[in-house]
Amino acid sequence: MARIGTLAIIALALRLRTRLNFTCAYNSDDWTKAYKTYSGRGRRRFLNLLYAAVGTLMLLFGFVVATTAKNHLSDGLPLFLLGIFWFYMAHGMWLNLGRRMFKGRPELQQQFAVSVDDNRVIFVGPISCSEWSWPAFVGFVEGKSNFLLLLSPFAFVVFPKRIFSSQQVEQFRELLRQKLPAR
Repeated sequence: MARIGTLAIIALALRLRTRLNFTCAYNSDDWTKAYKTYSGRGRRRFLNLLYAAVGTLMLLFGFVVATTAKNHLSDGLPLFLLGIFWFYMAHGMWLNLGRRMFKGRPELQQQFAVSVDDNRVIFVGPISCSEWSWPAFVGFVEGKSNFLLLLSPFAFVVFPKRIFSSQQVEQFRELLRQKLPAR
């Protein structure tokens, strides 16, 4: 009877120690979606909404200037161009930033062996490897297609959800909740 109790305690201890192992090969879409997730939170979200509002106002004002009786389309053109620029700042910049980040960094284009446990996160690839203990992260963000582990307000590690099985997604989410504050 005591032996069954001991085995149950050992089994519980092994279950509490979460260890996930998988491979991850990023693609451009992973980084585009990661930057979209990153831009949709906190101050960046407010700035994106502000930029979109400024872009809308510029386009409307350009339309009004271009359609008044004494003005021509060329009078409103600078305002149209400024409106388009502000819309780009609100949305397009983040998408292009993800693509450029992926394209310009060869270490992101390799296949990684990833290990995540109660103590650390490890990425090992043929040309680079990275290891972080949990206190290195300041929080996490969960998007529709990814998890971002924040190293600072301006740096993050991407975990695309496509690399997890459905059971691993739940295990990873629970581990993040235990180790990090959501942002």
